[in-house]
Amino acid sequence: MATQQLHNMLTDFSHALTIPDEIIKKGNEYMQKIFVTLQNQSRYKLDRCRLLGGVSKKTSIILKFDYDCVIYVNDEDPPFEDLLDEWDTILTLGENKITGETKITKHSIQFTMDGFDFDILPAPNYAGSNQDIKQQANIIWKKISKVQDVREGNLSSLYSSGLSELALEFMRMQSGFIHDLCRLAKYWNGTVSFEQYVSGRSSIIEYLAVKAGQEEEYAAVNNTRSMLRAFRRFLNRLVNYMTKSL
Repeated sequence: MATQQLHNMLTDFSHALTIPDEIIKKGNEYMQKIFVTLQNQSRYKLDRCRLLGGVSKKTSIILKFDYDCVIYVNDEDPPFEDLLDEWDTILTLGENKITGETKITKHSIQFTMDGFDFDILPAPNYAGSNQDIKQQANIIWKKISKVQDVREGNLSSLYSSGLSELALEFMRMQSGFIHDLCRLAKYWNGTVSFEQYVSGRSSIIEYLAVKAGQEEEYAAVNNTRSMLRAFRRFLNRLVNYMTKSL
């Protein structure tokens, strides 16, 4: 009985961490404004904009989240340094500027708009007019699987934004139980501080939680899944992240 109560408490807490629909709706409106502004003024051909990342996957938590928006660009391959510089100029200068201070990283442009933290990532569009995400993934895989020139750096990281729709589809196939576990894992992750920046930290936490949730669902007897056991599985996987036992 106590185990079931803990399961219910953890599940209820995860639900309380969910971002309210009205906030997501407002963020979507800002995202559309950003995309239309860039599409109208950019010299590049912008195909579509997708809200991806944890907000779209429903794994982000209300305490800390940002809007990861991927804009797919026709006829362009990464890196996108010149494109990001142009977007920065469009968004911050001129009569139609829509944001203030921005930060340009190797892969994105980041800024805050009316309290919403945006991370705008360009991605090459290989999906065609039918937006075939499997075609997109196959073409990217062929590109990054070729022998790299060392001067190109980490080629796979430059193309990772182009796989975001595939990652979103994968998360949408997971159960509500696994989504609940992911939010709990991200809440726990927010309580742990590191002196150094860990690239992809949120994604690592998310996919370890997915694996732990899948294991709990597979091992459950009579469909009696336990959020407590699943969270323990997640912590064990995190402890063994760099070992063969993972």
